[in-house]
Amino acid sequence: IVSCTNDVGQDDLEDSPFDEMVIDNPQVEMNPSGITPLSARISLNTKVKSKVKVEIVGSPSISYTFNTLTDHHEIPIVGLFANSLNQVIVTLTDTKDRTGSKTFEIQTPAIPDYFPDITIDKSPSGPDTHFMTMVGMAIGNAGTWEVYPIAFDTEGNMRWYMDLSSYSEGNYDGRVSPIRILKNGNLCFGGRKSSLIEMDLL
Repeated sequence: IVSCTNDVGQDDLEDSPFDEMVIDNPQVEMNPSGITPLSARISLNTKVKSKVKVEIVGSPSISYTFNTLTDHHEIPIVGLFANSLNQVIVTLTDTKDRTGSKTFEIQTPAIPDYFPDITIDKSPSGPDTHFMTMVGMAIGNAGTWEVYPIAFDTEGNMRWYMDLSSYSEGNYDGRVSPIRILKNGNLCFGGRKSSLIEMDLL
């Protein structure tokens, strides 16, 4: 379930509103790959080359920026809260420093009930506590391994996971190790038959 509203403040009134900066309506696709249920992709075209900032509002909020100037945007939305109507603020800034924002409401499903509860024994301190921790999780099921890379925030909220349990590559049959994050933001992991697999977060 996806909806959107203008996020208009005084600065937006002085600058160019979001709807005037884009061509046609943005398209929102939940779980575009079918294996990342807490992710989405927003596709839009801008009249002028622009950069994008994304903020997922909550406790804690998570924000990230794409500084590449372009007029076609495929924006990954990663870090949504599970089983929630998420408020996602997308802000455009074009080459003339005009800005416009829109709030998208994105409903997510609950995480599987067999996932573990996450307890944070000691919360991080310092100026930057809005980050996620990624780990590889494997669940035994009738002699097979179901693999779920997961990410959670500093309050123990599950914010992302990838279901590799039935992925059809066949060259690792649901078994991966270890998982690494590359400099380009993609995941890299090894599988069966000496394979090496790279995938993005969507």
